[in-house]
This record gives sequence, structure tokens and C-alpha cells, in this order.
Amino acid sequence: MDTDANGDRSKTNPFVERAMKMFKFTFARIFYFLMTPMFIREFLDKFINSEVNGSFFHKLAEEVVRMRRTKNSGYETLTADADRDDREGQVAQTLDSNNSKTKNLKTLDDTEIMANIILFFVAGFETTASTITHSLFELAKNPETQDRLYQELNDALDGVDTSSELYYETVLTKVPYLEAVMKETLRKYPPLARLDRRVNVDGYKLGNVTLEKNQLVLIPAFAIHYNPEYYPSQIDLILIGPRNCIGMRFAYQEVKLCLAKLIRQFRFEPTDGTPDKLKLGKIALTVAETFPLKVSKR
Repeated sequence: MDTDANGDRSKTNPFVERAMKMFKFTFARIFYFLMTPMFIREFLDKFINSEVNGSFFHKLAEEVVRMRRTKNSGYETLTADADRDDREGQVAQTLDSNNSKTKNLKTLDDTEIMANIILFFVAGFETTASTITHSLFELAKNPETQDRLYQELNDALDGVDTSSELYYETVLTKVPYLEAVMKETLRKYPPLARLDRRVNVDGYKLGNVTLEKNQLVLIPAFAIHYNPEYYPSQIDLILIGPRNCIGMRFAYQEVKLCLAKLIRQFRFEPTDGTPDKLKLGKIALTVAETFPLKVSKR
């Protein structure tokens, strides 16, 4: 987004504080979102400056859009083209696979652009950090796994300059056990306990159930990840397809590069205060309570 939030330089950074509040799910917040009628929420959001309305991120998104439009960038060209298409009433068309039908391609308006910016901010804030935290916890509790990962990293990266493209490529593609550790962590601790998808055709059959267009289907990701009937062995944990995670590759890069750096330099071990199992949040599977680990330089 071309925005420097300086989140790593201050514990009282407003961006970090507001983002962390977004992941604190209290009964009052859940009740507010699920039970309060939309017209009441819209009224209250105008007058109540609380963490539930996301006004901070809305203003931030507005500022990002404004700044990018004033710069000579591809974003400026993209939004200018979209604005021109809307004004002139132009409709982009594309042929389907049978070359027999046409579809309208809708451009994004300002509200949709800002909604996506807010989604990128929120979705990328906690999920990757939680995956790294969960990975370190599991590696500390399973020293054999940590030792094997350390050995494979050293074998693959011995003599490789950490600032080189070779280092980057090796960490991301040449250490299969690092990938296995990351994906097993995601299996045990999926960032979201459930996913939702909306049916886009009428009369879709899901087993013995008939689904109608626009019905919402809730997918219990956490339960599926622990069900041997569906996933008896290694699984691919981030969904693929037209609605897959847009930040999947970037998140994988962050986790792999961070773990490779940490495991090669430090050894992680449990202490007397380290729990046997992590206490997780009830909605987003983030760590609900802090926990200690012993960190020793290798």
C-alpha cells in the first residue's frame, strides 16, 4: 500500500493498537455484529468512536487512495481508467469457454476499493505472526523436529550469502521439511476456524442437500483439519481456486524466511511455565494468552 506504519518501532503505535483490537472478540462485540440491525449500526458508527466500527482503518484506506491517486503510478492509471469507463458507460465483455455468451466485467468503485484495502490490512496483520508463533511453540515442544529442521537448513544454506537471491530461492523452494513444518502448523492452527462461501448457481447438489443461489455455506476448517476421514495424511491447507487466499505466496515467504533465520541462530525450548497446549481465541485462532519459551543462541 506504499504506507510505512512504523509498527515495529513503538508499542503505542496507533496502527498496531487498533489492529490488535480488531482481533479481540468479546461477547459485546459479537452481539453487536450479529444481533444489532444494520440501520442501528450505521447510526451508532457515526457517533461512537470504538474499535468495533473500523473508522480508523476506513480513514487510513481513504488516505491511501488519495495519496496513490496523486502519484504518477500504475494505480493512478488503473483507477483513472475505471473512472472513465464508469462515466462513459462502457461495458467490458468477455467470451465464456463456449464463445456463446458474454459477461459484464464490473469495475470497482471507491467504496469497494477501500473495503479491499481494509481487508488486506486486517487479514495480513495477525495471521502470519500467529503462524510463526505457533510454529515456534511446536518446535520447542518437539525437539526432534526442530533438530531435523535445523540440520536441513544448514545443509541447504551452508556457504550461501544470506543477502543473495540464491539464499531466498533456497529457503523458499529447496528445504521441503521447512514447508512441511509450516503446513503442519497451519493444519493444527488454521488462522480462521471457519470459512464461508456463497452459492453462485441454482440447484447445486452437495451430497443429499440441494443449495440455492446466494445461500451462504459455512465451512468448519478447524474441524476438517482434525478429521482423519477427510485428511488422513499430508494436506494442502490454504484453499486453491478462484477465491483462494490472495496473499498465500507472500505469507508463505514471510513464514519460511523468518523461521529459517530464527532456527539457524537460536534454539527454542519449553520452560516450566510453558503450557502443554496453547489456549486459543474462540473466533480467530490466535494465542489468547502469552507463554514463555527459552531461547538459546546456537
